[in-house]
Formats: sequence, structure tokens, C-alpha cells
Amino acid sequence: MRGDFQKIWSVIIFLCASHWTFTQEVEVRVSYDTLYVGNVLAVQFHMEDWQGEIENPDFGDFPFVGGPQISSSTRISQGMRSSEKSILYYVKSPESPGTYVLPSQRLIGEGEEIYSKEVVIEVLSNPENIQQNPVISREDSRSRRSLFPERDRPPVRGERKRF
Repeated sequence: MRGDFQKIWSVIIFLCASHWTFTQEVEVRVSYDTLYVGNVLAVQFHMEDWQGEIENPDFGDFPFVGGPQISSSTRISQGMRSSEKSILYYVKSPESPGTYVLPSQRLIGEGEEIYSKEVVIEVLSNPENIQQNPVISREDSRSRRSLFPERDRPPVRGERKRF
């Protein structure tokens, strides 16, 4: 009986440790996957429940022009802690059209080392001098405003309902 109890706890501990290991991932977001020559690209590294740092970033053929801009938040709800961290860089397009790769970045933190994924960027010629805005837009799926159009969303407590 006691041996079964120890086996069950061993399995539970293994599953929890496996879950913690696999949930630590770095999501790479870019403002555009197709960029015109002469424009700036925003590159964001987003982490959840892990706080890593990029040492000596290397953006390959994309010259570095700004950053890092770092934002982080921590939430505690019902005794559970969650956190988010984003590191934002700005890089300029290569001078020649073609298919380029933003290399993987090494992030170090909390005693671990994680590598981001590579991102393929198509660079197009720009004879009309088209200007792109290097903003990463992503609506928060947890936002009430993103779930309901302004007129269809339920009223917030204390807010008057529109008819």
C-alpha cells in the first residue's frame, strides 16, 4: 500500500515538472512578414510565466535601429501567480529585396536557456517609397472589448445600458 502511494506521488511530481518545462516558450511576433526596402520592422519576444533576458541579440541581415523596450506584468488570482514579459526591438530592412531569416535568439533566465524560433521575412523592392508603421498589433483575447462590438458588449457594472 505504501509503495503504491509513493508511485502515485512520483507520477504526479513528474507530470507537474514536465508541464513546467514545456510551458516555457518564447513567442516571436513581428510587425510584418513582408517588408518594403527602407522600412523598420518591430520584433517582439513574448514570454509567459518565465522571465528571460536576451544577451547580445543578433538580427542577421537586419541592422539594429532601436530597443530594447521591456514590459512585464505579474498577476495573482486565487493564489495562482502568472506573469508576462515582452522585449521589443526595431530593425531595418536589408537594402536588397529577397527572402531573409531573422535568426533564433538565446534567452537566459531563472536558471534556464531557451531559444526563440527563426522568422522568415520577405523583403520587397520599394520604388514608390511606401512607408510601413512598425507596430505590433494583437488584440488581447481576454479583453471584453475584443469579444463584443461596442454596441453589443454587455454593460460593465455601474455603467448605463444603451438602448
